Amino acid sequence: GMFYWIRSLQTYNEGWSYIDNLKAFVRGGMQDDSFIDAVSGIVNRGCHNPPCGTGPLDGGYERKENFKKVLGVLLEKDGSPRVERPNEYPTYMPSRKPNPSPVVVKESTVVATAADNNGDPPTSHPNDNIVARVNEQEEEEEEEEEEE
Repeated sequence: GMFYWIRSLQTYNEGWSYIDNLKAFVRGGMQDDSFIDAVSGIVNRGCHNPPCGTGPLDGGYERKENFKKVLGVLLEKDGSPRVERPNEYPTYMPSRKPNPSPVVVKESTVVATAADNNGDPPTSHPNDNIVARVNEQEEEEEEEEEEE
C-alpha cells in the first residue's frame, strides 16, 4: 500500500496534480471534499474524476467519512495539529516493593458453623490462617526494609 501511495498517487499528474492539490487542500483549511474525492478516484479507479473507463467509484462515501474521522483525530477544530494531552487520571510510578507471592487456597475445611456455636456466627473463618500468613509476610518485608 505504501509503495503504491508513493509510486502512483503522489506522482499522479494526469490533468490533476496530487501535490498541487494537496497544498491547496491544506491552504484551504482542509475543508473541501473534492480533494478526498479525487484521491479516492485515483486509488480506486485510476483517475481523479470518476467514473473512468474502469467504472464508477466504489465506497466513496465510506472513504470520505473515514478520511474525516482521521482528520478529526489528528487535528484540532481550528485545523492546527492536535496536541497530546494527559488524561484526567495521573499515572503513578510503580512501587519498588514487589507484590507478595500469590497464596494458593486449596479446598478448606469449615472451622465452625452457627449450629456448632449455639446459633451464633462462627468465631473464625477458614481463610483466617491465610490472612494471618499474608500479614506475617508483610510485617517481615517491612522489617527487612527498616533494616536496610
